Amino acid sequence: MAFSGTHHFKLDSKNRMRLPAKFRAQMPNGFFLSYGTNCITIYSMEMRDALAEKLQEVLLPDEEEEEAMEEFFGGLYEVEPNDQDDQGRFVLPAEYREFASIEKEIVFVGVNNHINLYSKEAYEAKHKSKNSAAARLKIRSMLQEVEKRKSIELEKSSKNDDGIRP
Repeated sequence: MAFSGTHHFKLDSKNRMRLPAKFRAQMPNGFFLSYGTNCITIYSMEMRDALAEKLQEVLLPDEEEEEAMEEFFGGLYEVEPNDQDDQGRFVLPAEYREFASIEKEIVFVGVNNHINLYSKEAYEAKHKSKNSAAARLKIRSMLQEVEKRKSIELEKSSKNDDGIRP
């Protein structure tokens, strides 16, 4: 599942919001709200489960790791399908509105495996001077790093191979 695109919406008079239809369609089981960086980050149930599973590998977290996990998982707000009305609306909790300085106008930004939700003002301030060339270079660098890690993992697995190939 990959989220992409930017969508502008408004909270209604009861502070209800709904996800853009194309995002909602990718999360039929519901989703989680989390505190992001100057925004609210939205994760699918599956993404939350994948993060939790990966972090299960940290059997004895140190104090800093424990605090980070507590902050992240303790701050999640679950929105299930039955928490939404027939139009897919749900109340955006006050603590999340305050955290992200959301009053009325909101902007959803699809960011591959999650969605960022900004107040219109925060979105405009962050994206005031868009630099698509720099973004493309950073993405290229990230992809090269992924390929490098895959190569290292492949090399390690071939060293551990007993020489028998299927």
